Amino acid sequence: SGFPLFQSESLKWPGFVEFDDVNGKVLTFSAHDSIHKVFDLKNYKFLYSISDKNVQEIKIRIVQSLQEKRSTATILATILDRR
Repeated sequence: SGFPLFQSESLKWPGFVEFDDVNGKVLTFSAHDSIHKVFDLKNYKFLYSISDKNVQEIKIRIVQSLQEKRSTATILATILDRR
């Protein structure tokens, strides 16, 4: 039997939830609040939040840290310039 996920999130269209198994992350977007959130795919623990109405696209990639020799998630946001 499964268990409910993201109950606190407002994911109604045009909001969404995207599972990124390559990077081990889950990306959600609440259109109502204009908030993107990133969760860990292993345990669904909340990691990051981006609250900006000008964010056009989010890309997740893994960056290898040479000093610590471990993977860390980096969130790249393309900001829509409205000037």
